[in-house]
Amino acid sequence: AETREVRRQQNELADECERLTKRLKAREHQYATLQAQAAQLRASVSNQEAELVQLQRVLEADRLQHQTTVEQMRAETREVRRQQNELADECERLTKRLKAREHQYATLQAQAAQLRASVSNQEAELVQLQRVLEADRLQHQTTVEQMRAETREVR
Repeated sequence: AETREVRRQQNELADECERLTKRLKAREHQYATLQAQAAQLRASVSNQEAELVQLQRVLEADRLQHQTTVEQMRAETREVRRQQNELADECERLTKRLKAREHQYATLQAQAAQLRASVSNQEAELVQLQRVLEADRLQHQTTVEQMRAETREVR
């Protein structure tokens, strides 16, 4: 009985040891992955810092070019603004017309869909009505023949 208890405890300890080993390996793998990611991030930061230095030089050149361009544009601004206002007005007019046409198109699409559904429903009703009509004709013919037979018999 003691041996069985000792073996049971040994098995429990072995299972616990195996579980802890798996967890340790998973954590070691996670640690190694995070280390690699950190190294990549440090390299990325270093590259970005180098890009920032280069970008700062480009930015200074762009600022100088921008200032020159702004001074040149000020001479042309009034005409450009007038043209922009004309274009903005035309754009607004065309936008309104486009929206109206889109609405008209959507409305017609919806109406066409309704009409197609209505036609489909009416065709189904016609088929059903034709069946009812045939049944009524047959019943009428049978009734007429029955009445004629009864009339003959009454005479």
